[in-house]
Amino acid sequence: MATAVAKAASSEVMNAKKIIAEIESKWEGSLSSEEKQNNESLIRETIHRLFEREQSIPEISILKSFVDLSLNGVIKDKCSSVLPFSVLSDVFDLLDIRRCEEMFAYVEKRSELWENATLYNAGKNQLLRMCNELLRRLSSSQNIIFAGRIQIFLAALFPLSEKSGLNLMSHFNLDNVTKHSTDAEFEKYIEEFKEKKLTVPFDFTLYHKFWSLQSYFNQPNRCYEKLGWKTMNCYAEEVLKIFASFKLDSNGAEPGTNQPKPAVAAQTMASAAHCYFAKFLTSPKLFDLELSDTNFRRHVLIQMLILFQYLEADVKFKTPAQVLNSEQRQWVARTSEQVYQLLRETPPNGEEFAQMVRHILGREQYWNSWKSNGCPSFVRAADGEQRLPPPKRPKKRSLGDDIQSHGSKMVKMGSTELTRLWNFCRDNLEASSRIERRFLPDLNEFFEEAIEQLDPANMVDEEYRLIRNGGWSWRALRLVARKSPSFFSPVISGQQSRSLPEIMEEFCKTFGKDKAAANQEHKENDIQEEMENHSDGEEESHKVTDEHIQLIAESLKDAGEQLATELSVKHAESVVAMLREWISREGANATIDALTDALREIGQSALAEKLV
Repeated sequence: MATAVAKAASSEVMNAKKIIAEIESKWEGSLSSEEKQNNESLIRETIHRLFEREQSIPEISILKSFVDLSLNGVIKDKCSSVLPFSVLSDVFDLLDIRRCEEMFAYVEKRSELWENATLYNAGKNQLLRMCNELLRRLSSSQNIIFAGRIQIFLAALFPLSEKSGLNLMSHFNLDNVTKHSTDAEFEKYIEEFKEKKLTVPFDFTLYHKFWSLQSYFNQPNRCYEKLGWKTMNCYAEEVLKIFASFKLDSNGAEPGTNQPKPAVAAQTMASAAHCYFAKFLTSPKLFDLELSDTNFRRHVLIQMLILFQYLEADVKFKTPAQVLNSEQRQWVARTSEQVYQLLRETPPNGEEFAQMVRHILGREQYWNSWKSNGCPSFVRAADGEQRLPPPKRPKKRSLGDDIQSHGSKMVKMGSTELTRLWNFCRDNLEASSRIERRFLPDLNEFFEEAIEQLDPANMVDEEYRLIRNGGWSWRALRLVARKSPSFFSPVISGQQSRSLPEIMEEFCKTFGKDKAAANQEHKENDIQEEMENHSDGEEESHKVTDEHIQLIAESLKDAGEQLATELSVKHAESVVAMLREWISREGANATIDALTDALREIGQSALAEKLV
């Protein structure tokens, strides 16, 4: 069986080589557009046939030959410029990840060809789509190097201002969620922690706060919420307190102990070695080792600095509510300096590392400003060359503007009737939407007579009712179809066997109920509005006005202190000041009734009657 499969695969390979040689021989002469399309289809069909055999995958060299063939065809103008990208997309879709990595090395070596203006303009979108599809297939933990090669290739190929790589809308990767153990899962390790001597003692509270910070690094906008800011603030201070309490020295041992930590010592011996965390390991068993690891500590501290910088940054797509107040800004500045101090104290080369991080984040601010300003071009005008503003797109002229460009008020169209119609209204859309152009009658007015005829009190014989009139019924049906969703009710769609008069009778009953409900609602609204107006008028009439205050001030000369005592107002300079202080204190309760009651208590009944 294996021999048969091998022979079949070998036959397909020989056939593919013959097709390549045959197409290359045809490309020596001139080709029509139809012949070009036939050759392109033949190339893609041959590649698919190579993969149709079970348990046989074509050699990478054969696939490279087809891509080279398509590239030579583009150079010789024997095929479309999109063909090489279509061939590559087909190949990557059919290969597994391991062979895709081999094939991508070929794509990287041909990077100068992809930068050619003809190829780049024709296939940049397809090449970008192909690379993104590859990235979706790759594992975030097992294919890190391959994914990095694809990202570097795209960054080198596309210009810096390419919109697809800028994240202009400032979206966050919400799929990158860091999960950690729950309280119940953490209890399984408590006995093990008691037997084992921990370098950094911790409990579930510290463990939970530490890993919960990752959710704020993942979604920074949560920090603008009151509860989110308070929680992030608490968790960040707790983590920084732990880092400050358990510092690492350059010998890989905790200060005050003689026991070296293997992770830190190894980092000190090979400080130039590259260290990359594809994903945080959140097991409680590893938490003690992670807190003692230099690279892990630096990762978390840098995450904090990135979060703090974003919270203060002027990002174009932030909402007006996403702004820190002065107290929050002070906390961010103070905590950022604390983080930089911890970076300087973290070996090896802590001082140099902290300066490098500060420099990189400073450059990041320039990058954010460039994006917020709409990504202006990096190309500068030559010395002495005046940079001209971009040309404005001319406004599209309508036919009426072209005809009237000679300046005459009356546009001559060649005949009296056409001239009258054209000059009737210059805007055709406005003319069509005028009231006199609305020929459909109002739905309620059209059905009003038919609804009244269905009322038994009007004693209209059934044979004389409008619903028995075929012409009226068909006009009513068309009007309902244009103006009411009732046309799609079960009256039409679910009961097709019913006669047209019966359907019209159902419509009349439905519209009659709707009209009655609408009238009732209008009445209730009118009554409610009248009651509100009446209550507002009563409230206005019960308020103490400036006229009332002036009348009391003129009438009370010797009894002002008595009224102040009755109203519980102290240290008033005058009656006017006393009354205004009382009104300000009591608010809505400072009414004419309350004031007249106080006047009667002090024996000023006559004055109280004047106020009423």
